[in-house]
Amino acid sequence: MTRRFRFERHEEYGTIGLKPLWMPSEQADPLTGMGAAHDVLEHGPNDRVEWQGLGGSIYVRGEAYYQRRIGNRDAAENIGSEFFSLFSLWGGEAIPDPGRTCRVDEYAEDLIQQTVGCGCRTVLSE
Repeated sequence: MTRRFRFERHEEYGTIGLKPLWMPSEQADPLTGMGAAHDVLEHGPNDRVEWQGLGGSIYVRGEAYYQRRIGNRDAAENIGSEFFSLFSLWGGEAIPDPGRTCRVDEYAEDLIQQTVGCGCRTVLSE
């Protein structure tokens, strides 16, 4: 799998980063650090709407990432907090179907279910 980026300045924040060229331009910002690594390592080959990227973060980062001493240690809350941003990106349009998954890893699948619950609660509260 090959990913293409353009090196450019973020219009709103003024930072310089890597803009993913495979994503719709209204959803693709030039990202630095963890954001760029996330786009490269955690998205699937056909993921353009972030669902696979959120699930991929569980597989790539692993449990230890979320148990570190800084930030929110609850992985489901941490990842689920991104749901409100996703709904904002979609601008009121129909929510893209993430597609079916197959149960491969019980820990990750349970965490994904918890994440969806936390994410939906976050959106409803906003």
